[in-house]
Amino acid sequence: MNNEELTRWFEAQKQAFETAYLAGTLPWQQSGFGLHTPRSAQDWEALRRPIADCIENAGTFLDIGCANVETLDKIARVLKVSVADLIEHVPDQDTKQ
Repeated sequence: MNNEELTRWFEAQKQAFETAYLAGTLPWQQSGFGLHTPRSAQDWEALRRPIADCIENAGTFLDIGCANVETLDKIARVLKVSVADLIEHVPDQDTKQ
C-alpha cells in the first residue's frame, strides 16, 4: 500500500467511525460500543472495569482515540476522582460532538 492508498484508507476509516459514533444516542454508544448490538451500558462498564482495576495511583493515562471521553469518565467514577485528576487535557478531542 503506497502513501496515497494509506491516506485514503485512513480517511475512510475515520469517516466510518465518526458516522457510527455520532449515530449513538447514549454516551456509551458514542464511544463505539453497542450501537448495532444488543449490548447494554452494564456490558460496556463490565468490559472496561479491568482498566480501572489496573490503576493504583496517580499518573498519566493515555486513551488513544478517546471518542467522547466516556472511558475516562467511567474510570474516574469507579475510582471516585474527577476526570481532571486523571488527565490534564485530551489532545485528541474531536470538535464534531
